[in-house]
Amino acid sequence: MKFVHVFAISLLVISVVSDEHTHLVIHGQGGGGLWMNTVGPYHNRQETYAYFSLPFCSGPKDRISHYHESLSEALQGIDLVFSGYEMDFKEDVPRKTLCMVELTKDKVETFSYAVSKEYWYQMYIDGLPIWGKVGEKNPSDNTLSIYTHKKFEIGYNGKQIVDINLNTEEKKVLAVGEKIEFSYEVTWKPSAVKFENRFDKYLDPNFFQHRIIKRWRHLAVLSGNEIH
Repeated sequence: MKFVHVFAISLLVISVVSDEHTHLVIHGQGGGGLWMNTVGPYHNRQETYAYFSLPFCSGPKDRISHYHESLSEALQGIDLVFSGYEMDFKEDVPRKTLCMVELTKDKVETFSYAVSKEYWYQMYIDGLPIWGKVGEKNPSDNTLSIYTHKKFEIGYNGKQIVDINLNTEEKKVLAVGEKIEFSYEVTWKPSAVKFENRFDKYLDPNFFQHRIIKRWRHLAVLSGNEIH
């Protein structure tokens, strides 16, 4: 629970900074840029590494650009790196291939370590944080798999982004020589959430607990030991 309390305070700081800007976006222009932050073990949130320290692909971009929205975020160690994902405000993106990655021995070892240590990554869209799990151990045979597809659902109210949900789908077993297709899709939906309230759900400790319990229950069902 310590992490939840510390993170809630951090979000309060970010939300105050965010309210200083209008965050108004024109249909079809920017506003949905996805920025990568860090990756690390869920059970030790003080241990973090740059997202691209894992051999994820960055899409068709020439260079990695960095971004700080505010001095507050810089002081918190938030160093956002452009993802390479193409997103525009209120423009749905049907399933799209980001890139293909061939798994070398080094890449398999790096991804396998991250999955075995239950690494999660953090991303931002318009100042709103998103979390996703790198992969998971398959209960049936103990092999390690990585999630290859990201499904974003972004809520907007007028010309402002107010809510973001991410589902990580489709798994690929980590094996040397395999070629992995990383893909994503984006759906925009109108939302009743007010811009000034868009951080409220993150300040509820149950938000984080629900995410983890839901994942554990899913794994238990797969292994035949459902949790009630």
